[in-house]
Amino acid sequence: RYHQQSALLQRTLFEETIICDYLFEKDKIYAYQTLTDDELLVYDKIFHIFSERIAKPDLVIYLQISLPTLLERINRWGSELEKNISESYLKDILEAFDYFFFNYQGAPLFVVKADHLVLEDEETIQDLIQKIRQIKKSPLYYVPLAEAKDD
Repeated sequence: RYHQQSALLQRTLFEETIICDYLFEKDKIYAYQTLTDDELLVYDKIFHIFSERIAKPDLVIYLQISLPTLLERINRWGSELEKNISESYLKDILEAFDYFFFNYQGAPLFVVKADHLVLEDEETIQDLIQKIRQIKKSPLYYVPLAEAKDD
């Protein structure tokens, strides 16, 4: 991941917008959930060195999902390895993601409630694009149109 992120620094003024599906800093979420204290000391030192050398995003989009939806999607589309992850671990990871992103200061943040997000719906896509273009301060929260109509 570090090599992918560091390659972004090589972009020139003539390149188009770059979209990534990974935020280097969020790697810490998994590290703090799985590593021992001794391993974390080493990890933090290495992370600090790498984090100074990666491109900073202009915008971060967090697709927030609930535990029931995550479990349903893993059950439906997950690999055997994913299906064997404990519910308590997934709950802890989701809570850690929420904590991380709700305290994230590295770039403007757009939080999209993704439980009922349907990206095949053109109206939803256009609404998302419009909201992204309007971002001036963060965080900005988004509830998909279909879900908002249900409330």
